[in-house]
Amino acid sequence: MNGSLKHRQSGTVGVYGGSVAVTTEILAESTEQFNRDANDMLEMNKSVDQSVQQIRQGAHTQKQGASDSANAMEEIAKGINDLSESSTAVSDAATSALAKASRA
Repeated sequence: MNGSLKHRQSGTVGVYGGSVAVTTEILAESTEQFNRDANDMLEMNKSVDQSVQQIRQGAHTQKQGASDSANAMEEIAKGINDLSESSTAVSDAATSALAKASRA
């Protein structure tokens, strides 16, 4: 091979070699960025998971509170009904006593 051809061949290999090196560097940087992004996503997922747990606990507490309120309202309604029945009995007794007093 003459010197000129050898020089062109080595130059071509040098260009491709440099190109491969640049591509490898870009790939390495991309891989590192992907790794950082994946770690960031993992941390965000942990945060979301904690938030979901807090929401779940809050929903359970609200459900329990609503159930307790419903039970309390039911007891109040029973108390009002009992009071109404007692008032009716007292009213009937008073009406009966008034009628007896009026006849006497």
